[in-house]
Amino acid sequence: MKYSKILVAVEELPLAEKVFKRGVCFAKEFNAKLAIVHVVNIPTSVGSIDAGILPEEAMDFSKKAGKNLLKNLIDSSSEGIEVEEYLPIGSPVDEVTSVVEEYGADLLIVGTHARSGLSKFFLGSVEEQIVSHVNCEVLVVKNNKD
Repeated sequence: MKYSKILVAVEELPLAEKVFKRGVCFAKEFNAKLAIVHVVNIPTSVGSIDAGILPEEAMDFSKKAGKNLLKNLIDSSSEGIEVEEYLPIGSPVDEVTSVVEEYGADLLIVGTHARSGLSKFFLGSVEEQIVSHVNCEVLVVKNNKD
């Protein structure tokens, strides 16, 4: 199989760096276009008036953090490959699925924290949901401690 458009979905460091580097390797190997997406997740960005953080401030902070994450990953690990950036706001499953379609990805690379037991039962697996919703191949990179 030859891939022509690879999308890398990242969440947070240090796993994001590992996942993005894998995408760069695949893009070089297949001479493919590369894009990266980080979703600003609304539930984690809402803030708390009780904590003195207004929702708008929390959202602005999350957007800036997402932009910085993408910029730092591209600057440090893209190896000169041109990378298209996406920073949507919303549900990670919905937004990554939308970007896969919009970008026309034929390979999606995601990372997983490999939760197990009760944590996985209560939190679910965003990665599993994404895999079941996208219409392309998916490579899941585990968060090993290597």
